[in-house]
Amino acid sequence: MTRLLRLGLLLTLLVAASGCQYIARLTPARSGAPGEPIPQVVVDTRGTEFKVPGKIAFAREGNLWMIEDGVTRQLTKGGKDMQPAWSPDGTVIAYVKKEQDYSDILLYVVGTGDFKPLTNNRFAKSTWVFRPTWSPDGKQIAYVSDQFSWDMGLYLMNATGTGARRLTQGEGSGGVDSPTWSPDGKTVALAAFRSGTQQVWLFTPATGRWTQVTSHPEGAYDPRWSPIEDKLAYTAREDRKNDIWVTDLEGKSKKRLTTLGAARAPAWSPDGKFLAWIAEQNGSFDIWAATVDRFDGEIVLGTPAKLTNGLQVDPTSGLSWLY
Repeated sequence: MTRLLRLGLLLTLLVAASGCQYIARLTPARSGAPGEPIPQVVVDTRGTEFKVPGKIAFAREGNLWMIEDGVTRQLTKGGKDMQPAWSPDGTVIAYVKKEQDYSDILLYVVGTGDFKPLTNNRFAKSTWVFRPTWSPDGKQIAYVSDQFSWDMGLYLMNATGTGARRLTQGEGSGGVDSPTWSPDGKTVALAAFRSGTQQVWLFTPATGRWTQVTSHPEGAYDPRWSPIEDKLAYTAREDRKNDIWVTDLEGKSKKRLTTLGAARAPAWSPDGKFLAWIAEQNGSFDIWAATVDRFDGEIVLGTPAKLTNGLQVDPTSGLSWLY
């Protein structure tokens, strides 16, 4: 089976179910052709019923977008961009540019529209890289790739694009997806097929140790580590429906948080006081959010509300939240 076909199958399955110190070393190029203005498409959503602090990056129609204070703004154009991830200091967004038979990870420089490629797979056909995820200190980026393999493995590179190396082995038939760092930067949670069905696992790079967290019969994916505690938000499939769940790191206190039936891609606010996700309702994928309360260690969501309405957000790209 070709890598391109495996990529298509992986994406179909998914739909169904810091720092300033390195900016000075970048040699940016313009995000468009010379003299071409940075897109200024703006969608005013201030009439929605719920507001959240900070900025949430997401993808729509192959371009990067951002929502801030109820205003949604397009950042890139070209129809090939996906999976944005804010750097911890908010100066750049790492993202994936998907071409016909390969993909690359780039940095979008906020405020200027410049970009800097971190990988160069143009001449390494059928090499795919996805899911850039910043380490808490902003010095490294974890991602998944099928380079030198038939399945997606976990890779790590410096924030300048140097020193790329594979971290995992034995991920299971189907590989890994959606890495997310622990707040101390010592462990990565990710979705993997090590038990046959895609589940949430923990991986410790220093020791190579794997620990299974979830065991949903129909699978689990899209983990996201809480920024203030040892809990994971994730998506689980139950009765062919997808909703947001939360669990401790042992998987002993899992709890369903949403009942929408078509929700995925949870994202915590940086202070852990809000949770956002992408869900389908009335034929459109939109961004939802709710307050997060804690009672004796238990997570309780407030009433969910939409941040966008009819925007057709890309559900496979996820969300990235910055204060």
